[in-house]
Amino acid sequence: MSTLWRYYAARFLQAFAGSLLILALLVVVVDMLLNWGDIMDAEASLAGAFRVLLLRTAANYLTYLIPVAGFVGAFLCVGQAARAYEVMAIRAGGISPIYAFVPIILIALVISAFTLWLNETAGRSAAEWMAKEAGLMTDRLELESGTIWYHSGRVIYSGREPEDAKIRDARIFERNDAGQLIRTVHAAVAHRLSDDAWRFEDAIVRTFSPGEPAAPPQVLKAADVTLGLASVRSPRLDSRELSAQRLPVLMTYIRAIEARGSDAGPARAILHSRLSAPFLALLFVLFAIPLALSVEHTKSLAIPTLQGVGILSAFLVLREYAGGIAFQLGGPAAILPWALLAVFALWSVSRLVRMPR
Repeated sequence: MSTLWRYYAARFLQAFAGSLLILALLVVVVDMLLNWGDIMDAEASLAGAFRVLLLRTAANYLTYLIPVAGFVGAFLCVGQAARAYEVMAIRAGGISPIYAFVPIILIALVISAFTLWLNETAGRSAAEWMAKEAGLMTDRLELESGTIWYHSGRVIYSGREPEDAKIRDARIFERNDAGQLIRTVHAAVAHRLSDDAWRFEDAIVRTFSPGEPAAPPQVLKAADVTLGLASVRSPRLDSRELSAQRLPVLMTYIRAIEARGSDAGPARAILHSRLSAPFLALLFVLFAIPLALSVEHTKSLAIPTLQGVGILSAFLVLREYAGGIAFQLGGPAAILPWALLAVFALWSVSRLVRMPR
């Protein structure tokens, strides 16, 4: 039995590696054809343009490339075995085909774990780069204990509970071009009115004179005051910024916000989407095995292939809708990606159980 397991494990790994390479090259080529002009306008060299293509692929498509390659690898491995009467021979030897293909499922578990690691290293770094390219995270952004810290030009911001163009417990530090502190603002609530205007409630404004280090700051206390600041962004975190944060930082941020009774729905939706994504590799392999075993009766890969494309397409569309609903509604809706994963997993397992032994 160990010989049979090694045989199918090797065939699956070969098909998976080949499929992943082909799919990655296909994605890069299509992305290049669609966006080559914009990329070359932003990059001075050919090497830089290809680097951008690779980063875009890691940020936008890595989550799905590996699971789809797992599906193709498992489908080809099992489907070819069924078409070559290997499955019939396995049954004649008194071995269940499902038992013979256990190594494929175990390898899919390992691939899922590897996908989680890859998404949180290369994928997250690429997502951070994409956020910066989009004009977000202009210098540096940190999430810690529910507090947002970010640099935007000459201004450093800190605040809690971002809601649209508003932050609570706002602390703002404005510097001059030489990096010297010229003004600080501490306010209960800060509202961003426009690109360069903010309104502060219950504010304490301190103005410093860098040329006179011994001079005390000018202090202004106001229940409501509007000030001009060199801001280039809103305090509300974009979904791309949330996606670029490390998982421990994102979870700490969510716990801190929810501890104060506020809604961390968008951040929680992104967290669950990222945590559930690696399990797609295992789920897609579970999709593939029953479809490939049906080749034993049809003797053709065409019909099962079309069925597989339909199943994958339906699942991916539903996952995108589930993610969007979770992001908009927050609360219990954040677990929709897990619920969808569980429903399709139970359906796939039931199909495997019903397969002829």
